[in-house]
Amino acid sequence: DFCLSRGLGDVYKRQILGKDGGRIESDGSCTGVHASGADGLLVHGLDIVNTWEGVALKWGTTNAAVRGNTIQKTYKRAVWMLGARDSVVAHNVIENPGWDGVDLDHESDRNTVVQNTVVGWHRWPVFAEQGSRDNLVVENLAVLVSMDNDGEIGDAMGFADHGTGIHFGKRGTQNNAFIENTMVRSSSVPPSSTGYSFSDEADGIPEKKKSSGHVFRANHYHGPLTGPHPDTKAKWKTGLHVAEHGDGSWVAYQDAKERAGSCG
Repeated sequence: DFCLSRGLGDVYKRQILGKDGGRIESDGSCTGVHASGADGLLVHGLDIVNTWEGVALKWGTTNAAVRGNTIQKTYKRAVWMLGARDSVVAHNVIENPGWDGVDLDHESDRNTVVQNTVVGWHRWPVFAEQGSRDNLVVENLAVLVSMDNDGEIGDAMGFADHGTGIHFGKRGTQNNAFIENTMVRSSSVPPSSTGYSFSDEADGIPEKKKSSGHVFRANHYHGPLTGPHPDTKAKWKTGLHVAEHGDGSWVAYQDAKERAGSCG
């Protein structure tokens, strides 16, 4: 059971709480919540709409929690972890991020991304990259449908763990776990020409910078199997269950939304 049992406000030093319909909205040029060097931050119960990034937890941020929020239409990432550590992203509903639902970026370590629903992304629903290590990505639901977004940068792909680019040092992306995540792709969305539904490829970079040591277990793909097979490019083939279910499970999507509301 990944519902956190401790009471909201019991342990967090700083709190940004949405009460009575708390809402953050912009013209797309502002970030909803930005934290840098913060310890013990709680972001809970907000509606964050039309922002550059929804929540950005950056260098030196530790022991934070982004829980039970609705984040709709971001130009880039809905939740950006950039050098954030020992934090939790849980029970959020994310719709139409221009880039990623959750990006575990550049040395973000020991974070947990659990039971979030991501709908209509334009890059990855949850993505570990650039030397991030020891993160747990578990029981997230990604529903790929077509949504208009000015931040769209290319083909939408699935859950991924990639290596470290040449501009980010030599620290490899290592020891991340992707367990019981589900991707549903609508038949209205064409297959990606540049990526796959589940992947741990390192984009051709030198071996010392590749992703390695990961756990990939009991993940699921539902949807048409036109185009590249969902695990063609992945090394984790034994950890992926594939089923052709047409437009996938919208019931699962609705259940996840209810779960986010009741568990946040």
